[in-house]
Amino acid sequence: CNGADTRNAPSKIRLNRSPSCPNMIRKAPGHNVKRPGFETLLSLGVKINGVHVLRASTTKVVVHAGTKLYLVTLGATPSSTDLGVTANNSFSVSFQMNSKLYILDGAKYFTYDGTTVTEVVGYVPTILISRDPDGGTVYESVNLLSNFRWERFLGDAGSTVYQLSATGINADEVEVKSLQVDGTFSTLTEDTDFTVDRTAGTVTFDAAIPTPAVGVDNIYIKYSKTVTGYADRVKKCTICTLYGLNGAMDRIVISGNTDYKNTQWHSRSNDPTYIGDTYYTMSGQDSASIIGYSISGDYLAVHRDYSDNGSNVHLMRGSLVDAVFTLVSVGAYSSEGALSKYSFASFDNEPMYLTVNKNISAITPQDYSGEKFSQERSYYLTPLMESYVTQDSYACIWNGFYVL
Repeated sequence: CNGADTRNAPSKIRLNRSPSCPNMIRKAPGHNVKRPGFETLLSLGVKINGVHVLRASTTKVVVHAGTKLYLVTLGATPSSTDLGVTANNSFSVSFQMNSKLYILDGAKYFTYDGTTVTEVVGYVPTILISRDPDGGTVYESVNLLSNFRWERFLGDAGSTVYQLSATGINADEVEVKSLQVDGTFSTLTEDTDFTVDRTAGTVTFDAAIPTPAVGVDNIYIKYSKTVTGYADRVKKCTICTLYGLNGAMDRIVISGNTDYKNTQWHSRSNDPTYIGDTYYTMSGQDSASIIGYSISGDYLAVHRDYSDNGSNVHLMRGSLVDAVFTLVSVGAYSSEGALSKYSFASFDNEPMYLTVNKNISAITPQDYSGEKFSQERSYYLTPLMESYVTQDSYACIWNGFYVL
């Protein structure tokens, strides 16, 4: 038997198929056996929202159950240890980078180093360099994950008041470093060496501090400025994938924020704690939501749930524009919209997903050249699936099967 056929009437089914295969599973092509049963390994008493694996020197399994994250050890005597954080009671997704696990739960962004779970602390960017007391050159983008930023100035012999690029800065301590003749930095103290007008965004020094070397920044100022909603652009995301330039897989791409349903953000290379406020692209119009990602070669396929012309897969490729990584649109092709964010999995090098028409479809490398459309892979099972699958259906690859 080659499997079930729930599409045709029993009298019309081919002899190598069955109208019903309860508890049967393929052991080898043409060889079916009774499906093994299930056993309970561990019960945490509440809904399991995610199982996340850190593969480092040792493998660690973090289970998101209800509003908690647990370190789970399986084996002869399964056990769980509460990792001591409060999470969102919703499905979570994760990825591994630099021997750390990063988890998005739709409200918070956690990192796990194999010992401790903490909320991600964002990289502090240097947003302006070569500034005179009144102007400067843009260097790095503001980080959505950090209120803090640095600005570097070229001090001169006549200026004591330095204008920051932001006004209404936070009450957090302002840090100032001054370059010395010997190349070291001294740390200056607020209300002793300088004063801060946080409303106006100015730093006033007791005396002018000229640069010790022509053209070299000598005043470094770190301050905090909250931009409402910036952190939530990342923390409300519920979709992620690794992607990069020429298939490098060294950046995280995230989406699924219902406030920005056709928008995706990406991180800096090998640093998921830095997602600049300019590191984003939009896929199509806001009439459709991004549901998930597939990757083939150096292409990123962005799956949406709907488009007016049926082009539900938006093709993008990483590119360097003025030495800055960006996602560039390279086309789209017609396919069924995606239904579940959690149904994407690559099976035998075919990216597969659950569609809005409640079938399992796959895309192939040929699709990217426009030679084919996505193809249904669950033709004989789709009528049975229609009563069960939802937008919360979850898929994984197991033992030669796409399990939904």
